[in-house]
Order: sequence, then C-alpha cells, then structure tokens
Amino acid sequence: MRKRNKSLQYKIRKRFLFYLLLFSVLSFGNMQAQQKFTIVAAANLKVALDSINNVFKIQNPGINPQITYGASGKFYEQISSGAPFDLFFSADMDYANKLENKKMTASKVKMYAVGKLVIW
Repeated sequence: MRKRNKSLQYKIRKRFLFYLLLFSVLSFGNMQAQQKFTIVAAANLKVALDSINNVFKIQNPGINPQITYGASGKFYEQISSGAPFDLFFSADMDYANKLENKKMTASKVKMYAVGKLVIW
C-alpha cells in the first residue's frame, strides 16, 4: 500500500510542477519571443524538473529552457548582482522575498511547494 501511495504522490507532484512551469512560462510573454529562457532552481528539484522539462520540450519544440541547479543562496547573490535569469525556483522563500523587496522580480513571489522533514 505504501508503494502505491508513494507512486501516486510522485505523480501528483510531477503534474503540479509541470503545470507550475507551464504557468510560469506563459506568464512571461517575452519568453515566447525569445524561444529560449533560463531557469535556476534549487538542487532538490532536479529529478522533478528534469522530467517536467523533457515533457515540455516534446510539447513545445520551439522553446528551449536552460535549467541550472544549485544552492538558492548562490542564485540569490547572482540575481542581486544582475544575473539575467528568467525563473528562480528557490528552496527558501526568504531569498525570493528579499528579491521582491529589492524590486528585482517581474511579478509577485509565489510559493510552489511546501516540504516537510521526515525521519523514516
């Protein structure tokens, strides 16, 4: 039963992140014109975001997302220094909120997921 629930949860998360990415792309009209855009994301999103990106590329062959994974704090510093990233998926809301407070975001910051630490 646990394996089935885990599989279902994975599918739900994957679908949620796919729609989040799709919504984010459609929210930025200038990205469509560029046909290429850059995403920086927390390293813990790699498995899910790579999977979403593969499906996205199949469904949108003319659009090429470039994804870089790393530490949210490092990306925050780079964006604060003017790095030209189109989307930032941070593992810590504080970094995104700080960028919003500095007026360095194109839109209001949105939470995309909530994580919980679990000991198994």
